[in-house]
Amino acid sequence: MTETCEPDVPHVITQVATTDAVVADTEMTEPVHQTLTERELLPDVHVVDAGYTTAALFLSATKRGMELLGPAPHDSKRQSRENQGFSRVDFTIDWDNESAICPAGHRSFEWREQKHHRNGTAVLKVFFSAEHCRPCPK
Repeated sequence: MTETCEPDVPHVITQVATTDAVVADTEMTEPVHQTLTERELLPDVHVVDAGYTTAALFLSATKRGMELLGPAPHDSKRQSRENQGFSRVDFTIDWDNESAICPAGHRSFEWREQKHHRNGTAVLKVFFSAEHCRPCPK
């Protein structure tokens, strides 16, 4: 359900989408944005919970001229779980310039959007120079 939330005016439901329980919330974010765009109801800021966010969705919303505001998904990768190496939160993301900055201060040299080969989910890959990464102590 999407609704307006302007102060001092009634809240109005602008869009409702229902799915089977097996459909992940993240799979619905983009269709909701598409429907709101087609109906000229896309908000400047769309506030969502963590179930509706991925890096690709943050990027997609920015391209639509909208801010997707919600927590980034939990990092469940081995490095994060075992507190070894770096995790997503250690990097600064520069969405406007499509780059990232590592904890050592080095900027990425490539930003690539592609579809995940197994399930078609959008994946954002950011690449850093081996020249900078190889000597890093982590």
